[in-house]
Amino acid sequence: MAKIKTENTKLAVIGLGYVGLPLAHAFSFRYPVVGFDIAQWRINELQQGHDRTLELSDEQVKEAIDNGMLFTNELDDIKECNVYIVTVPTPIDEHKTPDLTPLKKASESIGKVLKAGDIVIYESTVYPGATEEVCIPILEKVSGLKYISTENNSTLNTQNYDAIVLAVAHNEFKAMDLNASEDTVVFDIKGILNKDAVDGRL
Repeated sequence: MAKIKTENTKLAVIGLGYVGLPLAHAFSFRYPVVGFDIAQWRINELQQGHDRTLELSDEQVKEAIDNGMLFTNELDDIKECNVYIVTVPTPIDEHKTPDLTPLKKASESIGKVLKAGDIVIYESTVYPGATEEVCIPILEKVSGLKYISTENNSTLNTQNYDAIVLAVAHNEFKAMDLNASEDTVVFDIKGILNKDAVDGRL
């Protein structure tokens, strides 16, 4: 476990569906938030104050905008963020196999803007091990960072991290953060991406 300072936190919520949009709205009352989605039509309607899925009322969308939340599909708009929360869908095909394409694309996008000290949180519903098997290799390749698991490694000092990767349940993360009375949030760290473990960054 580790405590991460929440001051100066700027969140990017990747995927503005039934999980991501309400989460972004909730966090907008406490932090600067950028809502990112690749669908231009989705961004357009949210910028106009309407959510056709009705996860948020028009009043709630307006609340998020009034709180300073930005809706965008431009990577440049999330590069100044330091916490990335992935909430993209993982649909099931006719063979009941999860389609991880959205998750892979989201990881690739984050890898392009990932900086030392950033936090990446995966909330998309995936099978056990998907974070390490699918997402981490993409983040490594695109960002140039090297993943080091903290599991069974009690000597690893996570205070000197470069980027932290977590897999946290949606409700658990909301409860930990939004109800926190301190300026820190306790996370269960699965691993870190360490630039010192490679010869250079891409």
